[in-house]
Amino acid sequence: MYFILLITLVWMFFTSALLAAAPIFSCSRDLPCVSISVSDLDEILKRAHSLIVTANGSSERQSAETIILGADGDDVKIYDHTLVGVSLPQASYNLSYNYDTIGAPISSLVVLLNDSTRLLRVSGESKDQVESITTFLESSINKHSIHMGGHEFRFFLGYSLGCIFSAFLIGGIITIWQSKSCKRIGIPICSAIGLLLILVLPYERFLVGFALYQGDSSVLVRYGPQLSFISLLITILGIALSCFNPKWLVRVKTSR
Repeated sequence: MYFILLITLVWMFFTSALLAAAPIFSCSRDLPCVSISVSDLDEILKRAHSLIVTANGSSERQSAETIILGADGDDVKIYDHTLVGVSLPQASYNLSYNYDTIGAPISSLVVLLNDSTRLLRVSGESKDQVESITTFLESSINKHSIHMGGHEFRFFLGYSLGCIFSAFLIGGIITIWQSKSCKRIGIPICSAIGLLLILVLPYERFLVGFALYQGDSSVLVRYGPQLSFISLLITILGIALSCFNPKWLVRVKTSR
């Protein structure tokens, strides 16, 4: 009898605690590829921290903030929301920011930025505050987005270029074999060079999904790898045209 009464009291206690607990709202956003400077990211994190403090009020709560930056296998861990005064690498390609507390309008903030995953997630007891901070962070980070980058983009681009170069390589070899002439030798040579470059060049640094740079993050700095890659394609195209010796170029030289 006493055992059944004890079980009933425990069950009533936990049921009332669950019913009294406030619901938790959560917002998640997938972010585009991002290239940003340390100073710009620091301003965004400071502003986000200020919004969280305002939303949660001045009541004493235990909270934890952690920033983890990664570059070439080395991680830098910061137990704060600011990057000022911290020795950082010239370029970082992984970032994880976490804010956690309990029983607050904003109880959790996660920003995960790397080559394959770019995620923003905000959780808390206040739906309006969660949506407000989510909107601010999403719009602020999107200002530093880039159009070319990421693991999926590199895979698609590499696969497409590989198919094109392979087709030209096979077609060039067949053309030379059938014509018994080496006038079109540039086709298989340039195709082989293109395939080799696809295999050996570090595209994970040319077309990254996320990059955090020290100092200036101007257009040349942010889009330097993409511009280098486009220059490479133009160079390959120029070599191909010079080897193919097209008819229109021959007519121009003859007319002169």
